[in-house]
Amino acid sequence: MKSEKEAKLTAFTPLKGRLFPVFLAPFLKLLECVCELFVPIMVSMIVDGCLSETGEHYGDSGYAFGLVGAIFGFAFLGFGFTIFSQYLASRVSSEFGYDLRRLIFHKISALGEGELVSFGKKKALNLTGSDSIAVQNGVFMFMRLLTRAPFLLIGSIVASFILSWLGGLFVLGAFLLCAISITFVIALTPKQYGLLQNELDQIATMGGDALVGRRLMRSFNMQKGQKEKFASASSAYRKRAIGVVKISAFANPLTFAFANLGVLLVLYIAGFNGSGDMPLSVGTIIALINYLTQSLAAFLQFTRLLNSLSKAMASKKRVDSFLSIEPVVKEGDIKELPSGDIVYSLKDVSKGFGGENLVLKNLNLSVHKGEKLGIFGGTGSGKTVLFRLLSREFDPSEGEVRLYGNELKDYAFSAYKSQIAYVGGMSGFFKGSVRDNLTLGLDYNEEEILLALEKASAKKFVLEGEGGLDREVFEKGSNFSGGQKQRLLLARAILSNRPIQIYDDALSALDAKTESEVRKAILSNDDATILFVSQRIHSFASCDRVIVLDQGQIVAEGRHEELLETCSFYREVYELQRKEV
Repeated sequence: MKSEKEAKLTAFTPLKGRLFPVFLAPFLKLLECVCELFVPIMVSMIVDGCLSETGEHYGDSGYAFGLVGAIFGFAFLGFGFTIFSQYLASRVSSEFGYDLRRLIFHKISALGEGELVSFGKKKALNLTGSDSIAVQNGVFMFMRLLTRAPFLLIGSIVASFILSWLGGLFVLGAFLLCAISITFVIALTPKQYGLLQNELDQIATMGGDALVGRRLMRSFNMQKGQKEKFASASSAYRKRAIGVVKISAFANPLTFAFANLGVLLVLYIAGFNGSGDMPLSVGTIIALINYLTQSLAAFLQFTRLLNSLSKAMASKKRVDSFLSIEPVVKEGDIKELPSGDIVYSLKDVSKGFGGENLVLKNLNLSVHKGEKLGIFGGTGSGKTVLFRLLSREFDPSEGEVRLYGNELKDYAFSAYKSQIAYVGGMSGFFKGSVRDNLTLGLDYNEEEILLALEKASAKKFVLEGEGGLDREVFEKGSNFSGGQKQRLLLARAILSNRPIQIYDDALSALDAKTESEVRKAILSNDDATILFVSQRIHSFASCDRVIVLDQGQIVAEGRHEELLETCSFYREVYELQRKEV
């Protein structure tokens, strides 16, 4: 038996534990339909038995009021079943939708960059929006109409045959004609809904690309071409959406037409054909018309149910395909980090991404506790890939990466992620306040926050800005400059005070003076093991050791002064940077 962790996830996984109310609501709807189907028969009994002079209970007010009381009783009973079932459907579907979106979000968080890019980031985000809503609405409609629509429809036909076999035939005929139109809708719409969602993904991707690359588009004068491309995709989506709506809407007028045709035929055989013959009583005519109206309403509800389920199943397939993706980086079992003098140990580590060339080749490296290790290399030398291996964004293609003696892949994510502070690039901002972006929900006092800001040379612009620590941060930190964003990210890492700190070219946006001050503050932490990349060679003067990467291999290592004497590449870049200064 599979454990919960290993069990296959689907869009309906959040329904586990909710199956009782999911099926209780349709049962209550069934009872509501029973109450509803009795009402036309009792109305017929009142009209034919109590109001007609030839009726058995003509003038018997007690009998008539008894039937009226029974009608009200069924009405209130049915109303109670309706209210309770509607409450169950609303609550269960909303809770299910919440859990489904949370499940998708956790899956997004668990997958690596490669898996998300392969599936499509915008497509994955659409799953938390339109697809989750479609599946949630499907569950809601299932609970409301699963039994009501078909039972009310079948019940109306059966009750019509009980009242009159000929009237029943007309009701049945109207139903069969409506069924043909509904079958036509069922056959065409599910595939179209899936295609619609795919086109919506393309539009979302184009919109996201336009937001991210708007400066590039303006620089290369690409606006016109991108607008035309987006307009073409939007037009294709609009045409398909209109086509689906037309197909779905086609069923409603046909259903009304066939039901009203049945009403006309009932009236015709009832004696309005001029023959003077009345084969059906007035009460039976009223009941048959009521059942025809009920069957019409039931069929319209059945159409809504099928449309909703068609959308839900199309979205469910998309959600299931995403949830079935297995993360390449899997969690280990070791939940606590041991201690030791050697923090990282890399043995014959190579890393490639599917091509013939390896980004890192046969890397052997040990990083000692408390060491300040500088990493230098040209563009494409593998610096960022090395750091991503150390923080385990992916695993090596060959070799071993060990943390305190154990392979990194053998640890639970929480065991080492909570020990590493990683700063790279300008990403990592969330909509909220400066304080929220620094603490990330952890408990720090204001004195610790201000000290971290001071070490990152960010205290002045934060406190002088409107709102101070409570100043709003826009999406992706767009209301801060590049240097300000980098200093806030550095302050976050300093505040975390984690034993392993990795700075991937994290000082590049700072001027030389600020960079020197922040670097000294970072390296002053004697207890932390610090690894950092810099393009300014003089930054490595305070490091315990520097390694030089070239084409994925360590070509030299030693202290800054030693490398100036022994490594020609290191010395050439250093001299070039001195001349530029």
